[in-house]
Amino acid sequence: MDLSATTAESPSDVSLEVALSVPRAPPWDNDELLRAELFSIERLEQHAASLAVAQQVAASPPRRPALGVRLSENEAALLGAYRAIAKAVGEGRAITPAAEWLLGNYHLVEAQIREIREDLPPGFYRRLPKLATGPLVGYPRVFGIAWAFVAHTDSHFDPDSLLRFVRACQAVQPLTIGELWAVAITVRIALVENLRRAADVYSVATHVGRGGWTWYTGSAGWMYRAGLEWILGFRVQGSSLRVDPCIPAHWPGFEIAFRHHDATYTIVVENPEHVSRGVSYVELDGLRLPGCPTTISLVDDGAAHFLRLVLGRQPG
Repeated sequence: MDLSATTAESPSDVSLEVALSVPRAPPWDNDELLRAELFSIERLEQHAASLAVAQQVAASPPRRPALGVRLSENEAALLGAYRAIAKAVGEGRAITPAAEWLLGNYHLVEAQIREIREDLPPGFYRRLPKLATGPLVGYPRVFGIAWAFVAHTDSHFDPDSLLRFVRACQAVQPLTIGELWAVAITVRIALVENLRRAADVYSVATHVGRGGWTWYTGSAGWMYRAGLEWILGFRVQGSSLRVDPCIPAHWPGFEIAFRHHDATYTIVVENPEHVSRGVSYVELDGLRLPGCPTTISLVDDGAAHFLRLVLGRQPG
């Protein structure tokens, strides 16, 4: 499988000044991406069950800074990266497509952070059961679940997989109503954490306080994937293709050229009603598909296929 997209191989010369908070306590003591062995859904469920056994709740947990503190640090780091990229553009310097993505979609990141704050007020956060041991000791148990899910899916958010992961946890150790409510919130916190970690902050002697957004390393691939999956809603799983966009309402649409083995797919998304999400109808090779499906089966027939999705309200 390959995606036709314009990418840059050379590093951007964008740099930014970042204030380092030293020392940093676990789990914030390194900048590696939240990434572990990629699990199948069956292996995810097995891991969820073992995680439910291992995660013990503390009756009197140690005091740790609330997740909102880390969220604010991440927000500041991402804002610094955004401003540095904007400055580079203003000076006429070249930036890569991943940097362009952040520049064009930073308002969406801001909106996610704002929603997290609104959905996780201090009183609610204090009532969440906290972990007794491990690198996340003192943090909410549900955040440990979200962390594991993000790490073992390589930040590939799929609602069905998350539901099965949480259900597998529930089967062993039931979560509280508050924790169930906080699952989606903490997953977003973990995803924002990964987004921030894509911005390197060098701490060696000759580079203290200076960071460069590594659009030319693995972080670039992660950012590219974040834009492709979170915003454009483009996701391939085996022989299935899911296209469920969540885009700014002012976007007129977009087009993706995609190759599945020997077959090619041209995917056109139109947004005549200027909505952020919701598919009005779907056409595949000129035929309108019943039920407005956002997932189709891919075929390797060597032919060229045309998939058209029109956003808007579904006809009554």
